[in-house]
Amino acid sequence: MSKKNSQKTKITVILILFLLILFIVYNFFGSKIYSSGQYFTAQISNKISNFLDNFTQKQELENKINNLQSEINILRDKVIDYEETKKENERLTKYYDLKSDNENLKFVPASVIGRDNLDAFSKITIDKGSNSGISVNNIVITENGVVGVVTDVKPSCSIVETLLSPNIKLGAFDIETDEAGIISGQACITNSPVTRMKYISPEKLYSGDIIVTSGISGLYPRNLKIGKVTNINYDSTDCYYYSDISLFEDPLKVQDLSVVVEF
Repeated sequence: MSKKNSQKTKITVILILFLLILFIVYNFFGSKIYSSGQYFTAQISNKISNFLDNFTQKQELENKINNLQSEINILRDKVIDYEETKKENERLTKYYDLKSDNENLKFVPASVIGRDNLDAFSKITIDKGSNSGISVNNIVITENGVVGVVTDVKPSCSIVETLLSPNIKLGAFDIETDEAGIISGQACITNSPVTRMKYISPEKLYSGDIIVTSGISGLYPRNLKIGKVTNINYDSTDCYYYSDISLFEDPLKVQDLSVVVEF
């Protein structure tokens, strides 16, 4: 046999052995490799599936949280409305005696939202105006007594001149003696809930007497409480008698009040 033929025979044998080894390896390990591939693919699929499930659950949870927050906000608004309505009803209930004396009285509840610190007579701003039916010359009260009179009106707020102001001219009378006079503040009386009843007969007023509105001008209802007589004096400059009246309601401290819009 030639040297050339011997080399071909060796190459042939090596190829046969190589193919035989591949055949054996495939038969022995092929199924395991395939199974490993399947396992690997299944693991990836499960990871993706779990991620998508977690993402969906997270979105659903966020939606539930948002919905719950919306419900909480709605309930909070209802509680606020309820408390405001309750507060308003409690205030109006305090005016029951006034309503029983005059069924035509109509009130608009309001709150003080500002005070003029430069005004010695405590001009106040309230949170209701013409949009609520308030007009100039409406009288302002609490369950304790008269606070003042509306002097300026905007759509959503109003200015109230209190009984401490000299600009106020309010008809009043003594419920014990029927002695009448004019309620008006005095420049010399500041930082105190005291006003004056002017042009009176000194023998017809007594310390402790109750003073109420007369309604004689037609601008204000009759019999709204104002205050009580503390003393009687004479103004030698303008030549008239007057009484200092201690107000039942302190305009310097009042916060919640009502405006009489009809009577």
